[in-house]
Amino acid sequence: MISRVSALVFFLLCLNVVVFSQFVVGFKADKVIGCDTLTVYFTDLTTATNLEAWLWNFGDNTYSEERNPIHKYSAPGVYSVQLTIMRSTSTTPQTSTTLKPKYITVRKPPVAYFTSSTAQSNTTFAVALNCASHLDSAGFIYNWQFGDDNEGVGSSLVHTYGAEGTYNIALRVTDNNSCTKDTSGSITLRDSLKIPNIFSPNNDGLNDEFFIVSNGIQDLSFQVFDRWGSLQYKNIAKSIRWDGRNYAGLLLSPGTYYYVLSSKGGNTEINKSGFIEISY
Repeated sequence: MISRVSALVFFLLCLNVVVFSQFVVGFKADKVIGCDTLTVYFTDLTTATNLEAWLWNFGDNTYSEERNPIHKYSAPGVYSVQLTIMRSTSTTPQTSTTLKPKYITVRKPPVAYFTSSTAQSNTTFAVALNCASHLDSAGFIYNWQFGDDNEGVGSSLVHTYGAEGTYNIALRVTDNNSCTKDTSGSITLRDSLKIPNIFSPNNDGLNDEFFIVSNGIQDLSFQVFDRWGSLQYKNIAKSIRWDGRNYAGLLLSPGTYYYVLSSKGGNTEINKSGFIEISY
């Protein structure tokens, strides 16, 4: 039979094994996938007793000795995370480690930039906007704010502004991983006005028409007089085009004519005059 002393020693040895056997380290992250940069809250889930020290390796050459650290990943990549914990025993300290390979994924955001250009020279400030970074990429979404309380969607589009001025344009590109990138820029629109001084309405397909280039914001009054001051032609329109004919529909003779151009309404006052040469 086993004596009482032997039984007690056996019990104590077993107790020592149970209390100080190798322990299991566990942890979790509040999020494991993000875009561009990612701030992660790590939580130690280890349930063993007598824990004394923690060492986190976040996989990006940074470390922490906190039990429940907060860490920011500042660059896209895939990161393995390791936690090592030390606890006290009756003899020597024990350590245990858990490694989670490829645990954190920080995705690269889409590239976002855009170009702008006047789409047409004779319409109401029509501007072509083009996100050249990911043209028509599958699954990408392009959200525009034009700076005039209007919005649009698409990688390339044309937006029409109702008045001259400076507009702040914002673009958000969202890729098929729901990662986003924002960019912005401004455009300044001014009412343009270009008046030719010579044309040749002889139907040869070259310079046959007198055409005033404008943005078409407001009505223009256009009058043409001969050298004796007689009115030969008059038109009020947003787009001024003249084929060199008078009110009777007859082509005017070659020579120099005098024009008067003025605005009718709108925000920009126009008062111009000058000479037009008709040649054949």
